[in-house]
Amino acid sequence: MKTILALDRLLIVILLAIFLQSEKQPIGAQQPLKSGITPVMKITNSSNGDFSIRLDEIAIDIQIIGRIAISTLDMTYYNPNSRVLEGEFNFPLDKGQTVSRFALDIGDELREGVVVEKEKGRTVFEAIERRKVDPGLLEMTEGNNFRARIFPIPANGSRRIVIAVEQELSDVGNYDLYNLPILISEQVRRFSIHAEILKNEVIPGSDNQINQLIFRKRDDTFIADFEQENVVPEMNIALNFPSNSKPVVYTATRDPNTSWFYLNCKPEMIQRDKKLPGRVTLLWDNSNSAHNRDIPKEMQLLDGYFRKIGNLTVTLVPFNIKTEKPVEFKVRSGNWEDLRSVLNSLVIDGGTSFGELDPGRFNSDEILLFSDGLSNYEYSEPVLGNVPVYTINSSHIANHSFLLGISQETGGSYIDLSILGVAESLKRLETLNLQFISAVIENGSAGDILPSKPCQLNGTFTLAGILSGKTATVVLNFGFGSTVFSSSRITIHADNSTDADILRRLWAEKKIAELSLNSDKNKPEITKTGKEFGIITPNTSLLVLETIEDYVRYEVIPPKGMQAAYFQRINSIAKKTTDQNELHFSQVLENSEEQTMWWNTKFPVKQASAIREENTNEPDTVAVFTAATVVEEEVQNEEILYMEIEQTDMESESRVPPPPPPPSSSGDNAELREIDAVNEIVSLNMSTDQSVLQNSSVIHEKVSAIQINAWNPETPYMKVLEYANEQQLYKTYLKLKQEYGTTPSFFIDASDFFASKGKTDTAIRILSNLAELKLEVPQLLRVLGRKLILLKEFRGAI
Repeated sequence: MKTILALDRLLIVILLAIFLQSEKQPIGAQQPLKSGITPVMKITNSSNGDFSIRLDEIAIDIQIIGRIAISTLDMTYYNPNSRVLEGEFNFPLDKGQTVSRFALDIGDELREGVVVEKEKGRTVFEAIERRKVDPGLLEMTEGNNFRARIFPIPANGSRRIVIAVEQELSDVGNYDLYNLPILISEQVRRFSIHAEILKNEVIPGSDNQINQLIFRKRDDTFIADFEQENVVPEMNIALNFPSNSKPVVYTATRDPNTSWFYLNCKPEMIQRDKKLPGRVTLLWDNSNSAHNRDIPKEMQLLDGYFRKIGNLTVTLVPFNIKTEKPVEFKVRSGNWEDLRSVLNSLVIDGGTSFGELDPGRFNSDEILLFSDGLSNYEYSEPVLGNVPVYTINSSHIANHSFLLGISQETGGSYIDLSILGVAESLKRLETLNLQFISAVIENGSAGDILPSKPCQLNGTFTLAGILSGKTATVVLNFGFGSTVFSSSRITIHADNSTDADILRRLWAEKKIAELSLNSDKNKPEITKTGKEFGIITPNTSLLVLETIEDYVRYEVIPPKGMQAAYFQRINSIAKKTTDQNELHFSQVLENSEEQTMWWNTKFPVKQASAIREENTNEPDTVAVFTAATVVEEEVQNEEILYMEIEQTDMESESRVPPPPPPPSSSGDNAELREIDAVNEIVSLNMSTDQSVLQNSSVIHEKVSAIQINAWNPETPYMKVLEYANEQQLYKTYLKLKQEYGTTPSFFIDASDFFASKGKTDTAIRILSNLAELKLEVPQLLRVLGRKLILLKEFRGAI
């Protein structure tokens, strides 16, 4: 037995040595994500078997009107298995792209999604899903990612998903560019494209990889079709449109007296050299999501900028859920090797909290913030001062609005390295860029103009608003800071020749984009606008239900084709409710009259002496019961009963087991008790809330997409941690993270281990990775909150 234990210890030492070798390699280095259309369907109830489905068909419809492109993807997924499956459909988009449509097949019908509040969408979906019918829910998560929960995907059957994406064309000088990279690496049985371009000449771009997409003119429209079978559609669609140097205006009828309008113009892009800084604060996001950034590209940008400046002082402030201690570096003649070395050696770990940032407290001429803008732990609003903040992002999954808002509020600039090259990005750092300052209406009436605030320009400028009457003139002012450098006068005529649905959505998208610059403050207005104009936002979702009864039951207004039946039933229910209320009122009134009659009746009341005479067995010390004492006792009993009911309700709602006892050295039983208590919390949170609260007997086949492994003392990574040197514990964890970093239970177990060693701050940082592991998964976030409570990190738990 001793020999076996010795061999076991030797094996652990060997494993530990393997994990600690090659320390010079960056921790957790990953390839940056590619940008493009990458639909992914992940099966979420396949824990007991290897089940997969395939993308069987994809049809892409492209419609371009002016500078607006609408790309509709019609996808059919086939389930070749003999088991009903549930899928999680993920659909990341680039900056400036917006989902304008979501539809799902219900039987033989394609049912359109309707906009609801995100919380209501989740509640309705989970309630209906347990009945094993066909709801669909599309949610927007951090970084312009979209996620749909699809159930059921029938055995040996198919499900069809339709998503439409709107975007403005990119300004590339003499051309406007439509670019749609399709990054689907699996073979598709049928792949097709249909494109229609209204009133504009089209030329295939240099990056276009579908040579068979040939356009033919029909009236005032250019049309092209392409179809191929058994193909891997990993290709790029690139179309160029000669840009118009003159302003172009589109209008559409809003009501008899007003019109939507949308215009675009190309101001002369002028840049001025800025005074280069002598002191720079470098805010460097080293949270777990930094793995998705293109760090080498960011280093190239810093290298070019520091060489341009020559001599400067840089204060480095790494941050994740906390800001680390600032470190100052001297850059001489563009040499910043010491700083580069420190950046390359930074540990990438933990969640992100922008609420920890206070750039104004650093003495600097400007601030460089390198981050994806995804804040997922504690508070997300940084403290901003008067120092210009240049926000730089190189990840395709990012909160572009948040980063843009910081830069615009402080007079800096947002540089998206995921799209721009290093040379163009460096130019934006070195110069003052022309920006839009204001719009003034002359010779007419117009309002609700967006953007309404100064904003940076990236070539073509677009503006939307509401025109009153038939004509008006708008003056667009451009310049540097608050100084106007040039102006453009544009006349708007209400010819109303454009589709009203497109222009009203464009106006609403611009409003949401401006409100999103401060999303926390403007959350109610963002939600209201999204619901009114049918636009999915971080606070709203697109919901598809199966039957008219479901829409009525949960008070969700259905698509247009079902609204007549919906309102007929709602009115019928309302009338029935009114009749019932009137009947109830009549009954209450009748009862009240009877009570009044009883109250006014005189009943003889016996005296206490008479009561004692009748009850001869009672002692003379019996208390005299008066009406006051009876009422007082009833009130007290009622209060006690209320407290008992309230306590019972709280227990039934939470059902949280007591916190586990602290780790003990008394033996394995103490550790097992702690882990069992934690697993009970985890299993509670991974189940559906409603079924727990209602004590439902219905057991759903669904298994959560996030798997929490049961604690096992023989888990390999726990063995490695147990035998690691005390000074090497965190480094050992980082090496283990490379292999187990996608498993929630790894972070939970590792956090418990460091907490048992008294390293609470490290335990909290490790646990915060759950917030970045998968964007906005409620079950996982609830686990994180409960675990933070056990660590007495109450602010983070809230």
